[in-house]
Amino acid sequence: MNKKYQSVRTLVIPAAGLGKRLRPLTFRTPKNLLKLGGKPIVEYAVQEAHDAGIESIVLVVSPRDKGRFEAYVRGAKKRFPGISFYIRTQTKPFGNGHAVLQAGAFISRGPFAVRFPDDVIAGKESALSSLVHIFRKYESPVLLLKRIPKRDVSRYGVVKVKRATSSVYRIFDFVEKPPLHEAPSNLVIIGGYVLTPPILRHLKRLSKHMRRVEDGLWLVDAFKSHIASGRPFYGLEFKGKRLDCGSLAGFREAQKYMKSRAGRRFLAGEKA
Repeated sequence: MNKKYQSVRTLVIPAAGLGKRLRPLTFRTPKNLLKLGGKPIVEYAVQEAHDAGIESIVLVVSPRDKGRFEAYVRGAKKRFPGISFYIRTQTKPFGNGHAVLQAGAFISRGPFAVRFPDDVIAGKESALSSLVHIFRKYESPVLLLKRIPKRDVSRYGVVKVKRATSSVYRIFDFVEKPPLHEAPSNLVIIGGYVLTPPILRHLKRLSKHMRRVEDGLWLVDAFKSHIASGRPFYGLEFKGKRLDCGSLAGFREAQKYMKSRAGRRFLAGEKA
């Protein structure tokens, strides 16, 4: 591997969302601390980090929830003694790119992972482990992709791709919630990435143009800038089952899955 890209040691978990689509469950409990299968949603991402050999996790949280996450971390340190945990706050909802920037001091010198915990992925292999493996092969940013029915593409961020292997694609563009007839594929973005310092630099440059909360700073804009600069970007089509815990309906479906035989096998670390 190129010396400038050593092991992926740090994971950023953006967890500052208010969970409006999960109300009333989130009136008292932060979205990513809701229990699924007997443990907080965020712990599935932490477990993936452990399986992938991640050494540090930076939780980016809302100031109002900082105390709750500090309590969670105290317990997590005992369950995952090989991982160092850090908490940073995102004071205003400026977007997921802005959330990642809050962890800038931990990720400025090497590749890093990002995992949105409300996308819980049940599979025979850790999603982050799979991403790290592909990153080591291509030494370029890589994200998780999921193939969905074409009729549903207008609800997601869709990618324009060219196949590299049976499950890896080179990405050439990102299209947010396109009409069916304009969708470049039916591969959509899932909340898991391994990124490189140039992505962070793109975010910092884009952040200088932010003036209002409504502007937002989004990771996908940094991804587009990276591709426009001529550098490669890859996607891994992951075969596991995605549990979308970002909405009340999705969370209820995830709970049903976890109670099923397949969900119990997933919790036991077997093939889902």
